[in-house]
Formats: sequence, C-alpha cells, structure tokens
Amino acid sequence: MKRSSLIVVVLFPLILVLGFAILSPGLSGPFLLDDFIHLPKLAGDNGQIDTLSDVYQLIFSGERAIGRQLSYLSLLINDNAWPTTAYGFKRLNVLLHLLNGVLVFLFARMLANLICNRDTDPNHADWIALLVMSLWLVHPLHLSPTMMVIQRMTLLAGTFSLLALVSYLHGRRLAVDRPIAGYRWMILGFGSFLVLGIFSKETAIMTVCYVMVIEATLLARDRPPRPDYWRFWAWLFLGVPLLAIVAYFFSILPYIDQLYLKRDFNMIERLLTESRVLMQYLRVILLPSISASGPYHDDFMISRGLLEPATTLLSIITIFSLIGFAIWRRRRNPLLAFAILWFFLAHLLESTILPIELYFEHRNYLPMFGFAFAVSYWVMNQSGKLAVISRVGVAAFLSLTLLITFLSARVWGDANQISTVWAAEHPGSARAQIGAIRFWSKIGDSERLIEQFDLAQRLNPNDAGLSLLRLIIQRCRNPAAPPIGGDMGSLEQMVPSAHFEHGSLEGIDWIAKNAKKEGCDFKEDDLEKIIDLYLSNPRFYGNEAARTLLYRILADRQRKRGDLNATIQSLDLAYAARPSFDVALNQAWLLATAGLFEDADTYLQKARETPPRSKGERLWRDDKIAEIERLIRLMKKDMKTQSISAP
Repeated sequence: MKRSSLIVVVLFPLILVLGFAILSPGLSGPFLLDDFIHLPKLAGDNGQIDTLSDVYQLIFSGERAIGRQLSYLSLLINDNAWPTTAYGFKRLNVLLHLLNGVLVFLFARMLANLICNRDTDPNHADWIALLVMSLWLVHPLHLSPTMMVIQRMTLLAGTFSLLALVSYLHGRRLAVDRPIAGYRWMILGFGSFLVLGIFSKETAIMTVCYVMVIEATLLARDRPPRPDYWRFWAWLFLGVPLLAIVAYFFSILPYIDQLYLKRDFNMIERLLTESRVLMQYLRVILLPSISASGPYHDDFMISRGLLEPATTLLSIITIFSLIGFAIWRRRRNPLLAFAILWFFLAHLLESTILPIELYFEHRNYLPMFGFAFAVSYWVMNQSGKLAVISRVGVAAFLSLTLLITFLSARVWGDANQISTVWAAEHPGSARAQIGAIRFWSKIGDSERLIEQFDLAQRLNPNDAGLSLLRLIIQRCRNPAAPPIGGDMGSLEQMVPSAHFEHGSLEGIDWIAKNAKKEGCDFKEDDLEKIIDLYLSNPRFYGNEAARTLLYRILADRQRKRGDLNATIQSLDLAYAARPSFDVALNQAWLLATAGLFEDADTYLQKARETPPRSKGERLWRDDKIAEIERLIRLMKKDMKTQSISAP
C-alpha cells in the first residue's frame, strides 16, 4: 500500500472519531422546540406504544399522505413511551450524522473521480473526499439537526438522498459499457432510495435537483458520456418529480392566503424575507460564528417591502446575479456554478412560498455540500505557492470550525446555558426569552425574572404567549414571593389583536392539565375566559388546528363541571373546525355514559362517515370505532338487565 493510501485509511476513521468527540458535549441537552410537539406521540393511548394500532397512529398521524413515516418509526429504536429522556435519541442522531459523513465521502469521491484528470495521483479523489467530509461533518450548523431529536427526519432524508446520488453516479458510469447493470442501479437503487427519503422527509424530493445540477455543471461536457436512453430515464426520474413539485405549488395557490393566517407575514413578505435568509445562510456556512448555531431565529426581521429593510433588494439582486452567473458560466466555471446552483435549488422547497417558519439551520444539511465540494476540489488541485496558501487557509478554517462546533455543543448540552446564552444572543426571540424566563422562575430569582419578562414583552409587543406565561407564573408562585405583574387585564387588552404563536396554545393546555394539581390560583371560570379571548382573535380562530384544540380544551372543562350539553356543543365546534373521527367518537361515548343511546348512535355513525385525515388513519380508526361500539352495546345490555330486575 502506498504511503498516501495508508494516510487516507488512517485519517478516515480518525475524522469520524473526532466528529463524535466534537458533537458529544451536546448529548446531555434537553428536548427542544418541536420535540415537544412530535415526541409525545410516543405516549400512544396508554402512555406507551405497545400495540400495532399505536404504531400506526405514531407513523400515520397528521394529514400527510406521504412523508416522515420512517422518521417517526425510527423513534421506537430509542423508546416506546413518553415522557422519556433525550440522551439516547440524540446519540442515535449523531451516529446517523456520522453515517452520512461516510456517504458524503463516497459521493464526493465518486464525483471527483468523474471529473479528475486521469493522469493525477490515483488517491487524489480520496484526498478531495476526505476534505469534503471534514468540512461538512463538523460544521456548527449541523448541531441543529443532530441535537433537535425530531430533526432525525432531516438526517434520514439526507441518508437516503446521498444513497440515491451514490446509486445514480455508480449506475451512470456502469451504463456506458454495461447498460443493464447500470440502469438497474439508476432505476432500482436511485428510485428506491428516493422514495425512502421522501418517506423520511418530503424535502428528499430535491435529490432530483441535485442530479440536474451535477449534469448541468460538472458533467456538462458529457465526460463521461451519458449512456443510451439517458434522456428517457431523466424524464421519468427527474422530470416527473419536478412536475409534481410545480403542480403542488400551483395546487396551494388558490387558498394560500388562508394558509398564511397563522403567520405574521404574507406570501410576498415571505419571498422577500427569504432572500435575506438565504444570504444569511451563505454567510454562516462560509463564515461560521458561535452566536449563529442555536435553534432560535423567530427574531429574524420580516421584509415588508423591497427597501424595508434595504438589504432585501440587495439580497434579491445578489441571488439573481449569482444564479445568472452560474448558468452563464456553467461550462467554463463548472465548479463554482455547481456550488451556487446546488445551494439555491436545494432551498427551492423550503425557502419560497410554503407558509412555514422563516429560518432554520437544519435546512442547510445537504445544501452546504456544494460549497464543501467546490472548495475542497479547488484547494486540492492547486500547485506551487497557491497550493500552500490555500491548504493553510482551509486548515485554519477547519480548526476554527472545530472550535466553534465544540463550544456550541457544550451550550446545546447544558440546559442552564441554553436558557441564558441563547436569550442573550437573541433578545428579540420570544422563544429564547421564554426559555430564560422559565429558568429564572425555576431558580426563584424574582428580580431577574421580572427583568426578563419586561425585556421580552418590550421586544415582542404582539406576543400574547408572553403575557399568558406571566399570568401563569404569577398565579402559580408561592404567595409569599414578590409579584411579577401578570394579570388578566393585560391579557384581555392584548390577545384580541396579537399575532399567532404556539406558546399561547401550550400555555392554555398547561393550565387545563396542570394548574389545579400545581395549586395555582386560577378561578373556576378563568380558563374559559382565556379561551374565549383567543377565539376572538381572527388569527387564532382562523387556524383550524388552534380552533380545534381550544374547543376541545373548553369541552373537557365543561365535562368536568358536569355540563353535558355545553360539552357536546363545544365538541361540535371542534369537529366543524377540523373534522376528526375521534371527536365524534368521544361525543358518542359521553352521550352513551349519560344513557342517551340514540344520540350516541348518531355520533357513532358520524365517526364512521368522517373522511380520514390521512390514508394511514384507516389502519386504526375502524378498530377504535368497533371497540367503542362494543362497549356501548354492553352498556345497553346492562341497562336493560337492570330495568328488568328492578322491582
């Protein structure tokens, strides 16, 4: 074995070990953000997933026909119950990330071999791939998908996308001389991994764009030559998925304004803002910073116009200039064109018209590959003084990246630092401020708690969740503790015009489930008043999921006080907001337990006739309906027996 080959063999596992060591301080961190939305599904119906029906509900819950089922299923590798601990989930995420690092190496090596000069060192592609792997693996932006448990969907989608790309390149090379073997890889391998990726997260469909970028830039000169029938394959495996993306965008346009009701921006404002978001992504990819590697970016300024702020217009001009330059120079400067087009096309789904949140670091998981490959290939192909300068520069960049990632991972792994550091770095982020507020409340520092609340509410004047949280903490504190200013009057004043956010819904749900057992000073009708306040806000009322949740919480409170009519009416409103068989089934059960069997039968029929929210729902709903029907029949039988035996 040559000396250069031996070095590659030694360095490869060392990079993986170093990657784990750099990321491991974050493993001790808590669950974060959307973890608390998705992981409670592990509770099933009885606190854990212990039946096939529970598994079906876990992976097919929601309204998606496809997407994310594999990611949800993978959660069962770590635990089948909720609540649980985060460590095992995060460790598996890191291991998946390391696996993806291996796939990045293979993919980069194959790309380099396709475009390298055949007269170069046979290990040249290995060195390029090692550098790509190093730059990509330990970048601080990857803390977000590894340390946020639910972003396993990003990791798995990345795994299958990379496997699809490796299959494509391998098959493309084979198909020139062995078309059957080559197209077997390009059809079965690429197609299967693409489908598995989409079932991990919908963004895996962007893999088809990656192939198009490769063909339009690095392989544009037809080296190696495209195999026979390639155009037919491309139409079927690239064109059809792209048409599906375009069709989906057009399908949501008629009701796009309704989808944006839950956001503090409209579609045009999102498009304008995303131009600045993309430029910010570029900055933190190329110039990483320790303050940019956290999950809280809800403070990102919304662009209300081309000059509000002025950087909006500058960002748009820059993006179109870069894309135009890349298309124009794709044959003469294929490496630069590859990096630019790979990045921007990768963001086509999540950075355009979809009414999702503006900024998340994990959206750069695969999009940053293009820059890592371009830099690595360029550096490893320089000679003389430029080779020395460029390699010293990339070594310095890599060292800085390692340090930033390690220091950031320590923050991700410390619940106390998470609360205070991220709040200081993002004073305008309501989520970051809420984390700090909960921290100061937990340790009982009233002075810092009040300061944090005042700062958060001053910077987020339209966030009703902060006012509700202040009220909750005030009502649940030790009566001897100093007051912190939370009151119903403030809530009544701001809720009707507040913007939509999930913190308020979480707060209302917490009051309903925990206020009494925590000894909080809430009056009997306070919760109903709070719910009515939020239902008077068009942003909350216009959100079907929020309206359903609020009416269901209201119905539960009415049930507990024994008002059956009000309970059924509230559940009717919850059903009207978002028809769901389990709402009608709940109504049937409540009516049956009250002896109103005819009404119960009406709601049973309603449950049977309710359209499923997803195709997978059919796998468990019939069993649930049948079980409730069986129990109601037993109740009817018992009632008849009692009436016959009565004197």
